[in-house]
Amino acid sequence: MGQRYTIPNKVAGEVADGEAVIMDLSAGRYFSSKNSGAVIWNCVEAGLSQSQIGAKVAELYNLDETAAQTETDTFLDKLMANRLIEPSSEAEPQPIEGAPDIATPTGAFESPELIVYEDMQDLIMLDPIHDAAEEGWPMAMPGAGAGQN
Repeated sequence: MGQRYTIPNKVAGEVADGEAVIMDLSAGRYFSSKNSGAVIWNCVEAGLSQSQIGAKVAELYNLDETAAQTETDTFLDKLMANRLIEPSSEAEPQPIEGAPDIATPTGAFESPELIVYEDMQDLIMLDPIHDAAEEGWPMAMPGAGAGQN
C-alpha cells in the first residue's frame, strides 16, 4: 500500500480555489501550492498512502502512473523536508477530522511546486497560537499564558 503521512499539530492547511495554503505555526512560515500540489495536500489530509496519492494524481490528470508517482514523491519529499508532514506508523488511513474531499483539478497538470513565504514570520511568531501544547491549539503549553515572559 505504501507510506502514509500525518500532518503535525503545529501545521494548519486549507485548500480553496485550487490552491493549498499551509502554515507552520511553530516556525512562523507559510506555504502555497496550486493545482496538483493542492490535490496532493488534500490526499494527505484524506489519509491516502503514497502509492494511492500517485494513483489519484494519475487518474485526475490522465497521466502515466509512473510519471504521476515520480511527481507525487518529489512533492511529498518537499513537504517532509519542510516538516509539514511526517511518516505515519498507522497501517490504515487516519483522515483529518472534517477533511474536505479531494480537490478537483483546476487546469492541466503542472509539476507541483511548494512556495515558501517567510515575510510574515516575525508577526506570526508573536501570535500565541504557536505556543500550543502537543495536542494543538487551543491547548496552551505548560507555563505559557498571559503576563508571562
